[in-house]
Amino acid sequence: MNRLFILIPLLLLLTGCQSIGNLWPKRSVPADTAVDVAALADFNLPNQTFANETQDYGTPPVSSLVPPNYRAPTPVTLAGGVLIATPALHIRLTSNDRPLVINTLPGPNPPMIPGSIWLSGAGQNGNFNDAVQTRLQNHLETLTQGDKNRMLVFYANDHEDWSAYNAALRAVNMRYPNVRWYRGGLTAWHAASLPSSNSPADLW
Repeated sequence: MNRLFILIPLLLLLTGCQSIGNLWPKRSVPADTAVDVAALADFNLPNQTFANETQDYGTPPVSSLVPPNYRAPTPVTLAGGVLIATPALHIRLTSNDRPLVINTLPGPNPPMIPGSIWLSGAGQNGNFNDAVQTRLQNHLETLTQGDKNRMLVFYANDHEDWSAYNAALRAVNMRYPNVRWYRGGLTAWHAASLPSSNSPADLW
């Protein structure tokens, strides 16, 4: 025990850390996240929607999971969740209370909204009692550090991509109360001339 008390201050001195917790990087957050997200504050975004992200095509909301490779206009509502548009997501990402933003696209190496996490299997279909549900639940518990009230934002390619809808539905069924679905996805993000970043490791 005495050796431990000697070793810890020595490690802190050598690394320049103020806290022993800083000696271990957090796997859930890419190393360049803070830099990427900070750069978003330089973008002045008009209060408008992009790439038909809120366009209603008359598709009714569904409560079951859809094959993620199915291409058709998605609904504009999500039972138990809330649609979030590009300006609101931009504001959230540049605030002090950032949501956990999750890219549900499969690989290889999809572009990422700065600061987001890549969970390539989160948008799979199936049912709410399957292995995917259990795996996603374990990931979310880790990534939120058990904070059930943390805002979750799921995104994919565009308003015709159902994988983020599936992932959001799964989170709603886990009783996360602050689920957001970024329906416009990367297409709307790029239409707003906002930057994307390289893919970090797929945490799925």
